[in-house]
Amino acid sequence: MKLKLNSIGLAVLLAYASGAAHAGDNNKVEAKQTGNAVSNVAVIEQLNTNQSNVFLTQDGVSNKGEVKQESVTASSATVLQSGGENVGSVTQNGGAGNEAVLVQTGVRQTASIEQLASTGSYAKVNQDGNAADNIAKIVQTNANNSFANLWQAGTLNTGTIIQTNVDNNVHALINTTGTSNTASVTQQNLSNSHANLQQQGNFNRAFVTQEGSFQSLFVAQEGNEHLFDASQQGQNQQLTVTQRGEKNEIRATQMDVGNMASISQTGNQNIAWSTQSGTGNSLTITQR
Repeated sequence: MKLKLNSIGLAVLLAYASGAAHAGDNNKVEAKQTGNAVSNVAVIEQLNTNQSNVFLTQDGVSNKGEVKQESVTASSATVLQSGGENVGSVTQNGGAGNEAVLVQTGVRQTASIEQLASTGSYAKVNQDGNAADNIAKIVQTNANNSFANLWQAGTLNTGTIIQTNVDNNVHALINTTGTSNTASVTQQNLSNSHANLQQQGNFNRAFVTQEGSFQSLFVAQEGNEHLFDASQQGQNQQLTVTQRGEKNEIRATQMDVGNMASISQTGNQNIAWSTQSGTGNSLTITQR
């Protein structure tokens, strides 16, 4: 079934959206809200479906978009919001091979993606434009072979990725460009997971926690007052950190055996703290 609608108000879209919970396969919902409406709200649900798609576009002032897909497989949800005080969220629960994409262009965006028990899933948040008060969060739980991708370009960015209870092969990427960036990645109860944080701006701060085995972490901070804090607990962990700028500081802790840390700082007031407990660990620190 395919549902396609345009709306500039609240009631019409909600009436259609409430009827957009279809059981079956190959369902498609296309919803668009345009105009300078102050209170545009879209709520779309898909239940017990395969290869279904949601595409929601909101162009206005105070947009709020919410997509829920329950017990879905090989399905996708895309939310595009531009202008004003946007709030967007996507929840996908169950199944495999699902994709969630949330793109916000405007001033005060808040984005959230949650994927639960969805193997081989992909989540992406992109916040750009003349953005100011961006907040983005991606949560993946019990989702093997999944990827979380978060891009922020603006001023007061805060990006968070949480991945837990995954047996194999998950990836987390955060890329922020702006002034007061804060990035956080938590990977718990995982094996063979990877995290990549890249920050380009002034007041960058990065916090990473990895618990499991055979995990890797790469961090690059380009800009002024960096702070990086990492904790790795488990065997065969790898940590690579590069800081270029003025007031760099690194705090890294690795617990267990066979871990490796490589730290490189180029800039003015560099400080590196590294603690390794266990056997067979290696550490390299370079300061220029």
